[in-house]
Amino acid sequence: MSSTTNVQNLITTVFRPTYYYDSSSKVFLPHMEMSNIDTYFGNEVFVTRAQVGDSSNNMYAGVGAGNSYTVTTSGNRNLTAVGVGAGATTNNVTNSVYVGYNTGANTSQSDNVIAIGASIIAGGSSNIFIGNSINNVGSSNIFIGHGITAASTVTNKLNINNLIYGDFTTQWAGIGTPSPYGFNTNLDVSGGLYVNGKIGVQMSPVNSLNVNGATQSTGGYYSASGSNTMAAGDVVTIGTFGDGTSTSKLANALITVQDTATTDTHYASGMYVFTGATVQTVSSNRGTGDAYLTFSSSNIQISNRASGSGGSSHLYYWTITHFPLRP
Repeated sequence: MSSTTNVQNLITTVFRPTYYYDSSSKVFLPHMEMSNIDTYFGNEVFVTRAQVGDSSNNMYAGVGAGNSYTVTTSGNRNLTAVGVGAGATTNNVTNSVYVGYNTGANTSQSDNVIAIGASIIAGGSSNIFIGNSINNVGSSNIFIGHGITAASTVTNKLNINNLIYGDFTTQWAGIGTPSPYGFNTNLDVSGGLYVNGKIGVQMSPVNSLNVNGATQSTGGYYSASGSNTMAAGDVVTIGTFGDGTSTSKLANALITVQDTATTDTHYASGMYVFTGATVQTVSSNRGTGDAYLTFSSSNIQISNRASGSGGSSHLYYWTITHFPLRP
């Protein structure tokens, strides 16, 4: 009889069957509260709403997640740890979220960290980690991928699967390279780059490449080409050279201009060396027929020398091949 009494006492102490009145259906519905339970073993729990947490707003869900209920002085505040071993044996962790197997385990002195994945060492401050086996305790970093490891002093860095990198302090990004190649760059790319579209540098892109400003080629050559339909007397700028000062790099270029006539009646060509705003002719045929090359204020220009309102218009095709002599 005593055992029955104990069971009855247990039922009234732990399981408190009550009813509440549902005004919409106008019936009493069952309601049960469970309290004074340290450990519960079962297979499935179906609830509409589960309010889980301690007095410091920490919530642990998963086998071995967070700290034991017997640890009352961890210093954790506002920590959510979900997963087997997530956030286990932590102390002084605040305003953080750990999701995944063993993620955030044994973390100490950390705040404002979001870590989603498996086995992430999620320390530091103000970090975002998404992936598996990420190891970092720096600050203000974003790591996405697998097996990313960085020194504890790393701050304000981006790493996406060891392919895309970034530095939030200098506003730099790299593809295939973890650090800048040179100075004054915001983007570095290691390997080839294919652009299916238009590129504009300090101007709106109209053609495949539009550049407003000086360009420089070191250790190689580049070629630019285009075409212009020109009426009699028209002058068109097809390129620039130098920077108008004596400090400009020394370079040379082969320039050709040819119209659509099969007899090449109207053409011009030449090899020129540019030093600052000075043009030195190496070999030149400045113009035959109506085509003529001119140089004005660091501009390379084509002139259609046909005169009068009845002068011939021409579709000129031109090419500038630049050969740098020294950096």
